[in-house]
Amino acid sequence: SQSFPGDEYRSHTSCISEAERYEKTIYRGARKLDDSGTGHRQQQHKAKKLTPQEAWQQTIEIAAESAPSSIKSYMDQLSGCDNVPRKEKQFRNFTVNSLRLKGPSAEKIKDEIWKHLSKVREDEKQKREEAQKKQQSSQQPKDAKKEAEPTSISDDDKSSNNVAKE
Repeated sequence: SQSFPGDEYRSHTSCISEAERYEKTIYRGARKLDDSGTGHRQQQHKAKKLTPQEAWQQTIEIAAESAPSSIKSYMDQLSGCDNVPRKEKQFRNFTVNSLRLKGPSAEKIKDEIWKHLSKVREDEKQKREEAQKKQQSSQQPKDAKKEAEPTSISDDDKSSNNVAKE
């Protein structure tokens, strides 16, 4: 703790976190001044990871755009719902109640919708995996270069190795 006699506390413009103060060897945050010039840290906004339901909702929206004309209207209705089940059995029950798909002819429509959604889901999964592979492969050459660089041996080390062998 620091004490400030008189009005010296006013000149104190930066603060540190407890982690920075007490865990100095572990702490790795960079100190940056904000726009006002004070020592407060800027909030770093990372890309928020989607929940499984949000990812499924995006899949439904993508599927609605590429849906065949026979199921386009149903896909548009599904994209307007925010609680569409991700499992087939629950999805079928949902379509009966929410899209009013009842009767023997409705089974064919439900099959077609589910197949289209499954196909789009697989396509999206493959795209994500390819993007991850590209990202990993772009990071690996940097690491590989570091490992591939031989360490140089000084002349003193060479002479000591020769003496040890004799």
